[in-house]
Amino acid sequence: MSRREYGFTLLEVVVSVAILGMALVPLIEYIVLATRWTASSREDLTALALAQSKIEEIKGKPFEGVRNEPEDPQEPPVTFTENPSFSYRVSVQESGRYLKTVTVTVFYEDASGRKEVSLTADKGWR
Repeated sequence: MSRREYGFTLLEVVVSVAILGMALVPLIEYIVLATRWTASSREDLTALALAQSKIEEIKGKPFEGVRNEPEDPQEPPVTFTENPSFSYRVSVQESGRYLKTVTVTVFYEDASGRKEVSLTADKGWR
């Protein structure tokens, strides 16, 4: 065999695979982290959409029908039937004779633990 033959030596292949491996490890970690962030953002957006949906439902109710859900604050939050991994609590404060302040809090869990999202709106008498 002459020194002029083309190809790579075993040492060259091992070194290039090691360099490639060291470059890919952080890239794979970033992909895994991005996937977790995406899943967490999806949960946050779902909770926000459910809270907004509940606020809109309350806006459509008559003034007298707006009340705490569940009515007893000691009871556990109400589970959304369309999405059972989320639950909610509606808190109503009388802000005046013809005004109620409504706060909807949605509870859920993601990879980082238990979370909640709250939205507040005013409901006036008509």
